[in-house]
Amino acid sequence: MTKMRIAVAVVAAIVFVAANAMAAERFGLDDNQVRRAIASIFSPVAAVLPPVADAASALHRRAACGFCRVETPTLVRIGDVATFSGQHGVSGTATIIARDTIRVTNLRHDGSAPGLDLRIGLATKQRQNFTVLRVTGRQSFQNATLDLTLPPGADLNSFDTFTVWCYEFTVIIAEGKFRRP
Repeated sequence: MTKMRIAVAVVAAIVFVAANAMAAERFGLDDNQVRRAIASIFSPVAAVLPPVADAASALHRRAACGFCRVETPTLVRIGDVATFSGQHGVSGTATIIARDTIRVTNLRHDGSAPGLDLRIGLATKQRQNFTVLRVTGRQSFQNATLDLTLPPGADLNSFDTFTVWCYEFTVIIAEGKFRRP
């Protein structure tokens, strides 16, 4: 009889974990928040069966991959595009091609700016606090293509704007907000 109760508790926990993982995706909870929620409700079961909390995280990750067709809303999405143009002959297009990569195409710069870098951040924040993806300095570009990898900690919720920044004079040279094509 005890084994039957444990089996029923495990099945109930798994059903709850699956529902909770899908709800977590909808409300934007991360793995640690899911684990805490599972642990607080199923602490007796989790104490007996530690893999239950890990199963919640695994289901949560699968949901993020489209397993249950739940899409987590983010500020920007793969395929979003930012076009920019400005001083010193700077222009181009930045496209999000993967969760961790931005491709800049048709990049132009005449080389006359004293020191440039390529940054991402939130339009509501100060540009000097944006995340630097690449320092280009005085290098000139003529229809160049660059693939820029997001650093650890940056994700599709951490930016909505692509900026070409002059670090010598702390000014925006060119900027574009990511939009759906």
